[in-house]
Amino acid sequence: GAIALRHFPGANFQKYQLAARQYNEGKLENERLADFSPLYFPLHAALQIWLPRPERAILWLQVVLVALCAGLLLHLLRGYFPLWVVLAGTTTFVLDRGILVYEHIMEPEILILSFLLGSWLLCSRGKGRWHYLLGGFFFALALLCRLNFLLFIVLVPWQIRMLRKERAEWIR
Repeated sequence: GAIALRHFPGANFQKYQLAARQYNEGKLENERLADFSPLYFPLHAALQIWLPRPERAILWLQVVLVALCAGLLLHLLRGYFPLWVVLAGTTTFVLDRGILVYEHIMEPEILILSFLLGSWLLCSRGKGRWHYLLGGFFFALALLCRLNFLLFIVLVPWQIRMLRKERAEWIR
């Protein structure tokens, strides 16, 4: 986060901020709403109303989410790999050019990544149905951040059903 805040001047790629301002002023056509994330855009629109400098708040939110993602990734990898691989993987994640860029531009990818890692953690370490339910909820939120992923809401349950059916036939 410190790298992004130090080396990138101001908020870049202000599509969401401009559209949120237009939406709050009543100047954004309804057809344009389909161009934006159904979860990330309302955050921008609400912060435009509530805060004097919403871009700064969203930038800090994204920095905190990347830090949270690094911690989740470290925790997840610890269950599968030796410590040196876990540290190397987490360091590579934090210093990845794509993460640094998406941390600084105002796009929902960091939010998607946070939801997916949270879902993965809850489902892989789940000890009860509430872990899986909450993991599925985080997965659904990640899918809803980008409308392109909505097809997965239909395909994932179908794939799980097919896998269970094959497993059941194999056991017999």
